Amino acid sequence: MKAGSLYYHFASKDDLLVSVLERGIELMTDRFELVELEWSRPSRRRPTRRRTRSRLLAHVVGHLEVLHGHYPYTSLHITTFRTAPEAVRVAVVPFRDAYEAKWTALLAELLPERPADEISILRLVLFGAMNSSIEWFDAGRGNLDHFANVVTDQFCVRVSPVGKAGAVMQPVVSRVDRDAAAFAANTEAYRALADTLASDARGPSTAVTGAIAASSAILLAGR
Repeated sequence: MKAGSLYYHFASKDDLLVSVLERGIELMTDRFELVELEWSRPSRRRPTRRRTRSRLLAHVVGHLEVLHGHYPYTSLHITTFRTAPEAVRVAVVPFRDAYEAKWTALLAELLPERPADEISILRLVLFGAMNSSIEWFDAGRGNLDHFANVVTDQFCVRVSPVGKAGAVMQPVVSRVDRDAAAFAANTEAYRALADTLASDARGPSTAVTGAIAASSAILLAGR
């Protein structure tokens, strides 16, 4: 395909970027709605602590699988969106807002005792843990399901302390304990990579180094 052929389908580079970004959010939204459809079955409507955690985990797994499985579309929301031309951001923001609103509504339902402003912060924290993984997670060496369990358990630990009466969610720490050996190799690899970046004479990427450090901390805390 000739370079100019793209402009038969797109009026400009900005239009092409908008299309790619919109497709990324569409994939995320479709997966979110698929998970919700599964959890809307009558057998799953009655809330319990374990079911509530399982529902959140299903969404975390879904988000991560789409994030890493459709990297060319989804990663741009993390690496490029903030520096994209204003016209691109204006066009895409409504789609991003709609997807984020689904997560906000989900967390508000799972955590009814939390005020609305805190729910928004919790969503940002959860998104940060998931989205930063594009900078360091290697699906060929790591296990996405294991990572999703760690993210979910760490989130549950923070929002529903063990032993709190009436807590909506309780972490399944034993799962993380059983999988500790599986995480060990990856954790050491991430540590080595972070050390290499930190000592690189050309100067490490602050975002990459920070993401690796944060992710390693999550893994270690989960162990």
